[in-house]
Amino acid sequence: MKRINIIIQPKKILKYLLTLQVILLLMHLSTWYLDRYKIIKLKNIVTLFNLNNESNIPTTFTVLLLGFSALLLLIIAIHSKIIKDHFTFQWFLLSLGFLYIAIDEGSIIHELSMKYLSNTFGAGPAGIFTFSWVLLLVILVPILIVVFFSFLRNLPKASMKRFGVAGIIYILGSVGFEMIGGVVIHYFKSSSQLFFWAYTIEETLEILGIILFIYALLIHLMENVGEFIISLEKNYAIQDRVKDNSGK
Repeated sequence: MKRINIIIQPKKILKYLLTLQVILLLMHLSTWYLDRYKIIKLKNIVTLFNLNNESNIPTTFTVLLLGFSALLLLIIAIHSKIIKDHFTFQWFLLSLGFLYIAIDEGSIIHELSMKYLSNTFGAGPAGIFTFSWVLLLVILVPILIVVFFSFLRNLPKASMKRFGVAGIIYILGSVGFEMIGGVVIHYFKSSSQLFFWAYTIEETLEILGIILFIYALLIHLMENVGEFIISLEKNYAIQDRVKDNSGK
């Protein structure tokens, strides 16, 4: 039986994920610029790499990041259950939450709420709720903070700081710059450069927040669960040729 141990190194994973994000951002910016100023016709390529489009490469990358976050949270939740920690339920709930966000990101569930919310509440002052599903986040985020307050307060200080930084960056993009984008599109066209930069910053912050959260989870695993190693085992047979002592 052969055992292969794969050691997960948080800093290397952070480096690789940030590198991928930079590559996607550069593709997003360069293809948009070349197509907008008619240097090269790249309409299909722009769609493939545009951070604000659905069902393309950046969206797939984001879904994978969210799915990986859900998996890491599940591992922590299982360990928490084994050691009979008081906050096992919260870890499982977070894992389910990130799994839902991953599914939502890939299937655009939140887009379905926009029509109903827009008809009910309108675009809000200066158009901050033009993308009306943001209203759900504005309501939901404070509730989640209250629900998870005790859980967050009892986290190791280092983990709490890392989770906090990642969360602030993500919310700044998903809520803050989404609202700014709503204001911009309320007064200007969706094809304006101002709106392009608003959603570029928004999506960049969202992805960065998730990557930093993954890094924080990996560090938390190493510091509070143990060295994170994936062990693979494989059965194999070795046939030895045995020479006859007689030399035949």
